[in-house]
Amino acid sequence: GSSTQQIIYSVPINLKSEKPGESKVYRHPESVVTLLEAPSPACNTMQAIWLDVVKKSPKTFYLGTQVKKNEAISYEYESYEAVDRLARQLGTALKNGQYLTPAT
Repeated sequence: GSSTQQIIYSVPINLKSEKPGESKVYRHPESVVTLLEAPSPACNTMQAIWLDVVKKSPKTFYLGTQVKKNEAISYEYESYEAVDRLARQLGTALKNGQYLTPAT
């Protein structure tokens, strides 16, 4: 017979006690205690890595979108700082229950 092996990609960890409104932190099973490699000792979570790069390189381009006008293709970019601001605004809206509702 055949057997199916379940692959586990992430497991919840507790870096600190969960507060109301916080979600669990997940890591790969081999990195539960700490990241296998970290850019610095202070950057031991993805959130810490993100905040560090936003602080160090706020104006650096991060996300690009391809724009086609007539036959010309160009790219428009958002900086780490702009993406961080949008992510914080989205998180605040979700936390406060400010969801968009479909027009009727």
